[in-house]
Amino acid sequence: MNVQHVALVIPVSRLRESAKWYELLLEPDDELRPAPNMVEYKKAATWIQLLEAPVVPSANAVLFAVEDLEMEVRRLSEKGILYDPVIEDLGMVRFVNFFDPDGNKISLYEILGK
Repeated sequence: MNVQHVALVIPVSRLRESAKWYELLLEPDDELRPAPNMVEYKKAATWIQLLEAPVVPSANAVLFAVEDLEMEVRRLSEKGILYDPVIEDLGMVRFVNFFDPDGNKISLYEILGK
């Protein structure tokens, strides 16, 4: 399989509100609006697609690896994005959890000791 990129589909109930939130979170490299109920953001080799649709609570999560977890947490805080104040440290990775406006779980993590 020759994978060119990965796309994640995240259902949201209010596309306009969620799009603003994800723009603050991601600071995307590119943006597409292929349909009235959809917006896609490119970050690195991944496309995050927001689809206005019924949101079903789930245990699924979207995880983003970052170089500097503390810096990203400060950036989110400055932009008003609420997150769990506890940074979990598992020895090899550290992570923080938070939720988008529809309750979809998002995590940022940093790999330690590279």
